[in-house]
Amino acid sequence: MRDNRNSIHPMVIIKTGDTYDQIGERHGDFEDWISNILLSRGCELSIVVVDPRSGGKLPKFSFVSGIVITGSHATVREDVPWIRQLSRWLQQALIHQVPILGICFGHQLLAQCLGGVVTARTSGAEIGSIPITVTKEGGKDPLFDSIPPTFAAQLIHWESAVRLPPEAVVLAHSLSEPHQAFRVGPCAWGVQFHPEISKTIVTEYLDLLDPRLSAEGHDVNQLKALVTATPYSTEVLRNFATYVAGRPPPSSVTRICGLIFGGTFLNLIWASVSPWIAWLAGVKEYGRGR
Repeated sequence: MRDNRNSIHPMVIIKTGDTYDQIGERHGDFEDWISNILLSRGCELSIVVVDPRSGGKLPKFSFVSGIVITGSHATVREDVPWIRQLSRWLQQALIHQVPILGICFGHQLLAQCLGGVVTARTSGAEIGSIPITVTKEGGKDPLFDSIPPTFAAQLIHWESAVRLPPEAVVLAHSLSEPHQAFRVGPCAWGVQFHPEISKTIVTEYLDLLDPRLSAEGHDVNQLKALVTATPYSTEVLRNFATYVAGRPPPSSVTRICGLIFGGTFLNLIWASVSPWIAWLAGVKEYGRGR
């Protein structure tokens, strides 16, 4: 009998933020939007939501079939305990080859904790319904199965993963964002766009953010006029559910081989030592200044 991990263990949604109250009252929150799409494919998945910001305990990987990291109004560059803890947990999840999908904040956090770099966008927000182009590698990836080479997706972000982890494979890009989607190892993905956000919700975000966007020089009325439904973007989340539902748990040998030969091991070493290198460089520079 095939031992599918999902038949026993739940998909875990890591809640890293909340939508605005006005939107939440009408449409629910990030985890609700994600859950509704994950379950719409008809896969036999159970879902558990964990909020590490409020002390939610991150589960053991032997009890997890897959991980989705939500978006957030926070920044991954903030040095706070829950982000540090979540980053270490995600590094371990890669070793255990638990499927991961990071969305927006989750995409940036996954890149950062594996040695990538996240910075603020100098051009301001990328927001609204944006054309996404799938790369050659993306066209062969299960996350983009049955998705056309170009499709529309909803975006709301002021920060970007400007440098990906060394072994990351770019799967999609947009005109102003070279890293709309990437994969590290066999089953860890980040998407900057929001497969869970609807046309209605992104329009309400545009209304709420109008003063900030207008101050950046955006024509909010034009952005709203360009908002469209994004069914192929939503399909990315459903494809992740299908992947998790049909995937047997990896053996110990597979995990070790994937760790070493997939480059994840080097990524984790770099992610661990790079803060110390930066600190030592700062100490050296301080000594010179004195």
